[in-house]
Amino acid sequence: MSFDYDIAILGSGPAGYSCAIQSASYQKKILLIEANAQQLGGTWVNTGTLPSKALREAAKAAMRYNALFPTDSPKKPYSRVDKRELLHYKNEVLDSKNQKLKDNLHRKNVEMVRGVGSFIDEHTLEITDPDGKKKRITAANILIATGSRPTDPTTFTIDHVNVLDYSSLLKSSHIPRRMIVVGSSINAFEYATIFATLGTRVTLLNESDELLPFLDQDVRAELLTILEKQSIQIFNGVQIDKIEKNQLRNCTEVGFRSKTATEQLRIFEVDQVLYAGGYLPNTDTLNLKAIHIHPDEHGFIQVNDEMRTSVSHIFAAGDVVGYPSLASISFVQGRLAASSMFDSALLDEPGDAHIPFGIYSVPEIAGIGLSEEGARRLGFQVEIGLASFSQVTQAEYSRTEEGLLKLIFDKTSLQLLGIYIVGEQAADLIHLGQAVMALNGDIRYFVKNILNYPTFSEAYQIAALDGLAKVEAAE
Repeated sequence: MSFDYDIAILGSGPAGYSCAIQSASYQKKILLIEANAQQLGGTWVNTGTLPSKALREAAKAAMRYNALFPTDSPKKPYSRVDKRELLHYKNEVLDSKNQKLKDNLHRKNVEMVRGVGSFIDEHTLEITDPDGKKKRITAANILIATGSRPTDPTTFTIDHVNVLDYSSLLKSSHIPRRMIVVGSSINAFEYATIFATLGTRVTLLNESDELLPFLDQDVRAELLTILEKQSIQIFNGVQIDKIEKNQLRNCTEVGFRSKTATEQLRIFEVDQVLYAGGYLPNTDTLNLKAIHIHPDEHGFIQVNDEMRTSVSHIFAAGDVVGYPSLASISFVQGRLAASSMFDSALLDEPGDAHIPFGIYSVPEIAGIGLSEEGARRLGFQVEIGLASFSQVTQAEYSRTEEGLLKLIFDKTSLQLLGIYIVGEQAADLIHLGQAVMALNGDIRYFVKNILNYPTFSEAYQIAALDGLAKVEAAE
């Protein structure tokens, strides 16, 4: 049977884009279907990863200036940042990235069409363009990479003026003096720290019982100390009763209480509220019942290690398959799907133990492998090595001395079991430890080998020496 395309890809986010580029290397005929009428890249480029990091860079630039030149003036960081210029900068970054995506797809001879795709049968898609016109195409293989969308709050309404979501926040024309961030997601935490860095008085209302519960205990303690210095108020395990505009006091009132306690309703007055809730997969418009694929109760699609669904030539990747819903993982999943479709042995699935996480807050947080608590539960003879960023020369002269790097290792074999970092460049620093772990290395690597100086990587040497000294002292 002949088809119009070797592969049709639904969505141009990190999973869809990487699958298209990888498939092009196999000289395949590719159709990329994107629902957004103007932009490429999905949440990754337009409302999530990239724009939030652009905002973060501006916040860090203002913070660093204040840290390096504290006597220049007592100005708050937000007084140095014109939000209109910030929006212009963010839009320039997004426009540049969109153009680069288009250019790359064009160079790889990837055909692209704007519209919403849905299944007619296992090889046929119907595409509805922005004008409502429909057409059908066939493909030998299909990748579902339609991404996700933010959930809606249940006890209040987003009006995009006083109560914002990710999209309206990034279009807002000013930096608020007082803000409440509602949500338990990593994005909620990132935005809370970004605006606190800009000088906003931030309160984080976390619906979960604990903030970032997967963090190692020492890194969490260091993080909480830093957040306290930033004057970020955090309330865990709360429920929102109401959010409404107080016209008389010209503010937005947020009413909340503990989920478990019988405490009275608390009212905070702020300028703006950011709702940073969870995400839902964009699978409800795909007509999956036509191809007998049945998502779970949350709408996520089940796949195997090759990103293959229950229909052998239909694949899914990215946010539509659920945890961990990271851009870094989605890129790998898209390439893996292409490799599986066309029987390439070049790409293998990454092992779970060696997948790092990065939280792009201020300060950054990163980790890989087991926490100290997790390693002890598994029965390892655990020892740790610690390095405070105050001991790191580059952190000292760049005025980024708040932070901690922690090595978790087996005291008998010295094999690295996990690494957790909070501090400047944590998301980059984690990759050195990741490489050592992937090669089954031990902490002596950081002592035996020469690392450039001064760099933040010095923290690895300090932590390794600390850990080795503890092992020797115990013998």
